[in-house]
Amino acid sequence: MPWRIEIALGGSFGVAYVTCMARQRRRAWAAYPLAVLALLWIAPFYGFFSAPLFLGVSMNTMCPGRPIVSVVLTALGMRVGEQVGLAAAGWISGAFPRREDG
Repeated sequence: MPWRIEIALGGSFGVAYVTCMARQRRRAWAAYPLAVLALLWIAPFYGFFSAPLFLGVSMNTMCPGRPIVSVVLTALGMRVGEQVGLAAAGWISGAFPRREDG
């Protein structure tokens, strides 16, 4: 299973960001499946950009020449990317409040 670290990290950030923004508008029920569907062509190789799923899939189907340390570090990086995506979405949505007078 060939994969690139930067795609795994960026994908975990992106999915968390989009899902958090949708959750704040009560649309998370649709946003997560749509984000996964939009990334379906690449996401199965990256555990749908979920760190625990990525770690499980990678450890089950180890690539030759890919050390276990890089798999674990990538999974940890994906978890950090998810947290940064959630924080960024919270900051952006808090920085631009919706007007309630219209």
